[in-house]
Amino acid sequence: MGLLKIEVDLLIRAKWIFPVNGFADSIQNGEVAIKDGKIKYLGSKMPENWQAKNVVELPNNALLPGFVNSHCHAASTVFRAQSEDGEGGRALYTVAFRGEGLIESDDWAIMAKLGVLEMAKAGITTLNDFWYAPDDMGAAALATGLRMQLATEILDVDKNLIPNGDYTRFSKIGERTLRNGVEAANRWHGRNNGLVTSRLGPHAIDTVSEGLFRECVKEARKNGWGLHTHAAQSRQEVDYIRKKTGVGPVTWLGDLGLLGSDWVLAHLTFADNSDLNAALEHDIGYAHAASIYPRRGTYPDLNGARSKGIRSGMASDWLLNDPFEIMRVMLSATRLAASDYKALSSYEALELATAGAADVIGLGDRIGRLKVGYEADIISVALDRPHMQPFYGTVTSLVWHARASDVTHSWVKGKPVVVDGEVEGINERDALDTFQSRLNHLGEIIRSLGGVTRTDPCPCCT
Repeated sequence: MGLLKIEVDLLIRAKWIFPVNGFADSIQNGEVAIKDGKIKYLGSKMPENWQAKNVVELPNNALLPGFVNSHCHAASTVFRAQSEDGEGGRALYTVAFRGEGLIESDDWAIMAKLGVLEMAKAGITTLNDFWYAPDDMGAAALATGLRMQLATEILDVDKNLIPNGDYTRFSKIGERTLRNGVEAANRWHGRNNGLVTSRLGPHAIDTVSEGLFRECVKEARKNGWGLHTHAAQSRQEVDYIRKKTGVGPVTWLGDLGLLGSDWVLAHLTFADNSDLNAALEHDIGYAHAASIYPRRGTYPDLNGARSKGIRSGMASDWLLNDPFEIMRVMLSATRLAASDYKALSSYEALELATAGAADVIGLGDRIGRLKVGYEADIISVALDRPHMQPFYGTVTSLVWHARASDVTHSWVKGKPVVVDGEVEGINERDALDTFQSRLNHLGEIIRSLGGVTRTDPCPCCT
């Protein structure tokens, strides 16, 4: 009588597996068995053990946890190439802040699709998204099966005035954006069997008044939603808060008794030691968008945050959505800032992009590692590429040499999202064609704001 085989929904076999289980270990010629969306087995191949409904053989690939993007604006592609050169972060205020209100809903929708396509194809399986288009992002989550946390911005200033340092508070703007944020959170929280959840998003510590912050925290905690904001992201923000309160922005929120483990704070670029201590004291999650900071000339104290024990993880923000490139920027910038090649290891960078980012958004006990009992959010990276040879089975090889285009497959809770490099549920060609038909129109908006564009302004040339 033969051995009774264990029934599983999916069995994935690969040349290498990188579990990100707290050690820089790898498994050669391994397999992952998945049942009811969770990992039932991970280890060496045991073909006699399984009766699988579906088997995926990837003999030239590596498996690793899906990347977790702890802070992003997937629909923000319209503002690319506006803040990478010149005044850098200043364009955040002059072009992006002023331009958001000029972008039409159809354009936000198509940019949400493009952003989701880009991230999914790069191996990102979880997004913590914060922008103008929560419904479009939610629709993309439902179409693709990606895991998402959604928020739309809440503020009580006029963004057109912010570039001039005018922080006049408008109660009607605050009431409207808070209502929109609460309604969007109610619409999306728990959708797609819990893969889509909600946060409230007070925009930034300088664009939200104390009263509005208090209302956001009250609503979020009443409903069991998280909170998400930009903190110490610019010198203007920090100067404004210091002049008003005498302390840094994170310290100020902590002193108000509003921070907690349900918060994700993005950037901390200009946070001082007191701000970092406040972040640790209140157990916030720190979303570190490594690729954006060198372009603007200032790199946050990632090592300081990590050494204090602040939960830290990778984010893409809006300029670059390739986790491999983000890890390389993170490694290079951190080592240069410390003048120490040991300041951050390849394994630590990979952990920040997976388990660390999952911890930041409160899902570290479910995703971010390949581990029995965890939900099966997995990606496959092709190794049979010239730039990946020779592959010695090390994390270093993956982190320093792989590219977003090497991602061939991904699964979220055991369900396919990317198959042979194509994203399920969204027609990429249609999305690109639709965007191209709007490019000159969007270029005109950028031009009107003093931004950088060489698109043809003539409607007859479209």
